Amino acid sequence: MKQISKIVALMLLFVLVISCSLSKERKSKSKENHRAYVNYLISRNIDSIKANDLDNYDEFFAFKEEQKRQSLLQNTYLKTNKVYVYQGNRNVITFCIYSNEGYLYMAEAYKTGGMFLTEPKDGIRQLKQKTELNFLGFFELEDTIFKSSRHVKTPFYEMNQSDFGYIKNDTITLTAYYNVKKSGGYKKKWLAKTHKTNYKFIYQPDLRAIKSKNSSGFDAFLIEGSFNVERNLEEEKMLQLLENVKY
Repeated sequence: MKQISKIVALMLLFVLVISCSLSKERKSKSKENHRAYVNYLISRNIDSIKANDLDNYDEFFAFKEEQKRQSLLQNTYLKTNKVYVYQGNRNVITFCIYSNEGYLYMAEAYKTGGMFLTEPKDGIRQLKQKTELNFLGFFELEDTIFKSSRHVKTPFYEMNQSDFGYIKNDTITLTAYYNVKKSGGYKKKWLAKTHKTNYKFIYQPDLRAIKSKNSSGFDAFLIEGSFNVERNLEEEKMLQLLENVKY
């Protein structure tokens, strides 16, 4: 009985610690946001006492969004509203666009037998028709350090995840992902495991992107054009081994 009581007490203590931690985090973010709002009012020659009535908060939010957009536009590493392609998957090719609003758009197409891609010819694949990329999540960029946050939904589970990586030349390399607390967030979930990855999204200048609306009326991108085929050395090695076995 005493052992059970100890376990219950430890569980209650654990819950209390987590609750206190979350409460402190929320208060810290609230104070930080309030300070930024006050500074915004002062910069607009508005009495800071008006920070309590939030009359100018919509303008403040738009100001923050524009700051984010300008920061992305001025970043010399990322090409916003352009197409990056990941070809490392055995069956599908992934197309991504990182917009200047900080949003991530994505679509996938089967490498063979699909209605969207031609077979490789002279190291080039063509899109047979315009392909729609829809909203997947958000991203942040500090110098060359890249983070994205996305909502994952499958028939078996639903969760929020964040990818972490870096940009070098025309390539975004994602090196890890982990579960996060909330949609659009980047803070790692308590006790969440970090999974190592090596996904390389390469900028493809011959793919053109046009902003549009999807059938639901939400922002999307349509892409068209061609892109360079990335060689899969492991697959080529396996095919060569199979050829050698034949003879």
